[in-house]
Amino acid sequence: MDCAACGRPGLPEARFCPYCGEQVAADDQSETRRVVSVVFCDLVGSTALSERLDPEPLRAVVGRYYERMRRALERHGGTVEKFIGDAVVGVFGVPELHEDDALQAVRAAVAMCRQAELLDHELSERLGVRIAVRIGVNTGEVMVSGHGAQVRVNGEMVNVAARLQQTAAPGQIVIGGATRALVSGAVLLEPLAPKQLAGKSTPVPAWLVRDVDPDAGGIQRRMTAPLVAREAELRFLRGNFDHLRDSRMARIVTVYGEPGIGKSRLAHEFLGWAQSYAKVFTGRCPPFSQGVSLGPLLGTLAELARGEQVEPGLRAAAEALGDGAVDHTADDVLWAARRLFEAAAAECPLILVLDDMQWAKPLLLDVIGQLAHSLRDVPVMLLCLTRLELLDSRPTWSGGILSAASALLAPLDHEAAESLARSQFDVALHGETAEATVRGIAERSGGNPLYIEQLVGAVGDGSGIDSLPLTIRALIAARLQTLDAHETAILQWAAVHGMECTAELLGALLELAELQPALDRLAHRRLLEAAGAGAYRFHNLQIREVAYESITKRIRARMHQRIGELLDELHGEKAADEIGGHLERALAYFHELGNAEAAEPLRSRTAAALRTAAGQEMSQGDLRTAADLLRRALEAVPEDDPARSPMLTELGTALMATTRLDEARTAYEEAVAQAARHGDGATLAHARLGLVQLPTSELTADRLLRLASDAVPVFTEASDARGLSKAYSLMGQVHQSNGRYLRAVEAFERSRSGTVPGADDLQHAQSIGGLAFSLWRGPTPAPRAIEECESLLAGVPASGRLVRVAAMCPLAVLLASRSQLTRAEGLLGEAERLVSEFAHEFARISIAVFAATVKTFGGDLPAAEERLRTACTALGRFGGVQHAAVAGDLIRVLLRLGRAAEAVDLLRSQPEWQHDGDFPAGWFGARARAELARGNPEAAEASVEVALRLAGMTDSPEIQAVALLDQAHLARELGREPEARRAADLALARYRAKGHLAGIEQAERFTRGEDPR
Repeated sequence: MDCAACGRPGLPEARFCPYCGEQVAADDQSETRRVVSVVFCDLVGSTALSERLDPEPLRAVVGRYYERMRRALERHGGTVEKFIGDAVVGVFGVPELHEDDALQAVRAAVAMCRQAELLDHELSERLGVRIAVRIGVNTGEVMVSGHGAQVRVNGEMVNVAARLQQTAAPGQIVIGGATRALVSGAVLLEPLAPKQLAGKSTPVPAWLVRDVDPDAGGIQRRMTAPLVAREAELRFLRGNFDHLRDSRMARIVTVYGEPGIGKSRLAHEFLGWAQSYAKVFTGRCPPFSQGVSLGPLLGTLAELARGEQVEPGLRAAAEALGDGAVDHTADDVLWAARRLFEAAAAECPLILVLDDMQWAKPLLLDVIGQLAHSLRDVPVMLLCLTRLELLDSRPTWSGGILSAASALLAPLDHEAAESLARSQFDVALHGETAEATVRGIAERSGGNPLYIEQLVGAVGDGSGIDSLPLTIRALIAARLQTLDAHETAILQWAAVHGMECTAELLGALLELAELQPALDRLAHRRLLEAAGAGAYRFHNLQIREVAYESITKRIRARMHQRIGELLDELHGEKAADEIGGHLERALAYFHELGNAEAAEPLRSRTAAALRTAAGQEMSQGDLRTAADLLRRALEAVPEDDPARSPMLTELGTALMATTRLDEARTAYEEAVAQAARHGDGATLAHARLGLVQLPTSELTADRLLRLASDAVPVFTEASDARGLSKAYSLMGQVHQSNGRYLRAVEAFERSRSGTVPGADDLQHAQSIGGLAFSLWRGPTPAPRAIEECESLLAGVPASGRLVRVAAMCPLAVLLASRSQLTRAEGLLGEAERLVSEFAHEFARISIAVFAATVKTFGGDLPAAEERLRTACTALGRFGGVQHAAVAGDLIRVLLRLGRAAEAVDLLRSQPEWQHDGDFPAGWFGARARAELARGNPEAAEASVEVALRLAGMTDSPEIQAVALLDQAHLARELGREPEARRAADLALARYRAKGHLAGIEQAERFTRGEDPR
């Protein structure tokens, strides 16, 4: 029974349609999307004709006109779609697609004009009336519905064909741009001024047909393009010809390959060499029932018969066969062919090239096989170029022939494809963008030389490499037309799924247990290929695109929905990204088609899947992808949906981590407004906590602590462990900024207890990182802090990359402070590698600062400077405390490198740094030393006093020691040595309390009067 949804024949083994998953019914008409060519022919002057003729002869004249137009269309493979008054509309591409449909449409149009001329001559003599036609031909995508005589096509391109016809003069054929792209190699065209057609907003390019090559193929190949990476295949052909010359025995050589792979180009290269040693003849099999079965061979026989050495009787017999003047049998042709080849080969070997043998009639295949046997002792090479489809109709082709050989042309590898693409451009390519274009063409082409040529052309005409040229589409669509119902269903389901799909999923979608034979056939035809672990991928991107585009949008929507639902059943949240993607595409199609009833139930399911996928990406640290997924989830749900506020909060978190702060603020503010409107207290608290953690927030520490404290009971009542973790984490950050690291440790410990590793790694990383940082900066002795940080790191699984980075960096600095530089740098190297795999900009900046600290402890000041400059530049967009802290470290390094002028310039680079602000103690100490370097001791002393006061308010031995050493440097430079020694001794005591070996060494060197650099 036919499917009620898509109209295609169902399979008896399945309860659902193999194409769209719907139940089947018998009363629906099929619908497909496809690219066709339309011939719109109108009778000129029909009104005057009706005025001159009586209705009876008029009816006879119009009937003869219709009949001749119909025959011309059908003789070239077209279908009469309808008669509209005096107009005839023919379609090429229904019911069957052929790769040369556009060319056959133009040939049919030429034939229709000639038939109209003949009819005009007849009518002028008999009835004294004149007729003429004018024709428009256009190519494009349409909806095709119905079967047989009831076939109908709908689409804008049909209207354009009619409008093009109206611009033609009597006896003229005007074609559109898409048709021209497909036939330009076989049709002589005259460009016309672009036509302003009714209903079109911009002028339409048009060409006038002047002549058509009767023998040209549908898609012309550039034989001047270089032959790339075909040396082995060329040696194969030459070797077979050399064997033929030496043995004086016939050989049948078959070259297989997919369309566009270069069979004709290889033969052209080979014949360019072989024609010095042999006579060459060619024949081509047309893609549909056109001409006689043996036509490709009879043309060659007629050409051979014109040779001087041919006997008159044989010549006459061959010419009669070629002209079709006599009825003939296969034996007649074999007899003539044998005699003619023998006569011609007496002078030199012969090569007969038969192209497109996959379209050869069974009789021709029989005759060629028998001819190879009968010419065993004659030096003739029968070079057959064919697609693999030949083996579907003739599995034993050339089998049993001793002198037979074959080769399969494989796609070009990526390097060869790039080389060919580069050679196709008319001008040399330069620059990264141009090379990216070449790489993109090579990747998208799948190594098919014709595809490369067409994609280069698409770049040249401005379409870009992401477009699908009609030439490629026509080739592939014609191939797909030959598939049976099982194969088509598999290919279309696979196309909807993506570039790759498992046999298991396809079986579940089609509810068929045995798919392997059909999959094997598709692989044999090089439409699919095995991808390992029971998966199959499309042979190239274009095959997938054509298979996908052939499905109507209505059916695509249902198929995407079915795949999403099945993936949910099979894999659940593990496949959330894929599930969300399919439901999202289904939703988009339903919206486009105006099917609100089908769209509405999908909205929340789509958003939920995409939000789950975003959470997974966020946990893995890929925050850019997470943000994109959340944006898509938000687009799926209505503006007033309560689910928007938590998604907006999560979006703000992802955007903040990727330093897109303005966008983050907007997301948080919208979340606050929506959560307040819906009375969602927990989400409101989440959004507010996110908003105040933006680097640009101006809230005081006390206000931040109150906000975090107020959120605790809200999250407690809502049983929101993640919210509690976030609130305590904010408390920890405030304590850190106040230099109260013991309190920060306590807060981060509570924050850590509320996180579930793997469920929310971003929050877990913030808790672990904050705890490790506080252990480093606080009063906990370094050996014990190292032990606790090692324990934290050991408790994080390898999959928790972001959390591991958060623990590694403070641990690395602690190790460096204990002179364990090798391990410290190893940890930072691993952290950098992990961060390179995901988009967390603040993590990258933080690692640069940690690495600079380790390099400073190790005495590698140039490396420290490089890292600090990177961080300083990145933080310069935001300003504030973090920027000042890093700038202070950079000033210290520059001073230790003896580049005081640069340190002073850095101090002057920010106006805010010229005044006392809410900056850390380390900044004021560095500023004091820079002020002294620029000859301003009063400002230096004022700054160091601020540094000492701020450091004294912290519980950090290291912060206090740094400020004391800054005081010691200033005192020594000003000649106050006792003060300098007292400050240095105090700094040494702080470093010893922490167990900071690098700091101890620095303080001792100062005490000994050595240069502390």
